[in-house]
Amino acid sequence: MKHTLGLFGFMALALSAQGALVSYWTFDDPANTHADSVGGATLTDPGAAGEVATWGVSTGFNGSGGFSFDGNDRLIAPVDVNTSVMPQMTWGAWVRTDSLAAGLRKVMGHDNGAWDRTIGLDTRDASFRYTSFTGFQRPIEGSPGPLNTTDWTFLAATYDQGAQAVTIYVDLDATSTADALVSVTEVGNFNAGWPTFAIGGIRPDIASEGWVGAIDQAFVFNELLTPAQLTQIRDHGFVVPEPSIAAYTLLVAGALFPRRRRRA
Repeated sequence: MKHTLGLFGFMALALSAQGALVSYWTFDDPANTHADSVGGATLTDPGAAGEVATWGVSTGFNGSGGFSFDGNDRLIAPVDVNTSVMPQMTWGAWVRTDSLAAGLRKVMGHDNGAWDRTIGLDTRDASFRYTSFTGFQRPIEGSPGPLNTTDWTFLAATYDQGAQAVTIYVDLDATSTADALVSVTEVGNFNAGWPTFAIGGIRPDIASEGWVGAIDQAFVFNELLTPAQLTQIRDHGFVVPEPSIAAYTLLVAGALFPRRRRRA
């Protein structure tokens, strides 16, 4: 069955998102595939030949709109996720890999050579797994890696520069919501990276450690989300709030209808 949000849970998510959800790219609008549904941070293409990700009407999670990447292409997000702007930050996406071969393939990143904020697949210092950098040292160890090339994974990370902590969250099969998110926390301390970031690569300026597979519903929050909040997003996705209180009437009404992104 498909999932809906209850009245109070829906209102809590909407109110939280209004204050903290910086950007959310659904990739669902054929007329504007690069649109940011929240903050107006429209994505751009790198411009170089062979570096443009491919959009498809059914490429994304549960057959929705999404982008596929071949390892050489990426999208550029005009959002500054440096610690000076977002000392606390959460970001993530729904992803599917096309390759189980060990390697370095990133989903989101603004790295400029100093182990900056990034998420994706990595095999350094441990087994091939979904991970995030810890800052000055290495990728997080102990998180799981993909089991196949068909399941969609929910992938997110939180960063707390003041507490010097970074946590990776992974659900290898995002269509099943009965299981808990797998999380690993390590010490994290970050230098300044690029003031923009790449979706589908480790850095915005050049094609490097490119993603091979599909990415859908990328998001950025300017605060730390709790495991319960991330689980709610994994289970229900997003309903983007309107800026006025009057709009909540429509939001609550919308919560009564099944979301199209969930399937049996």
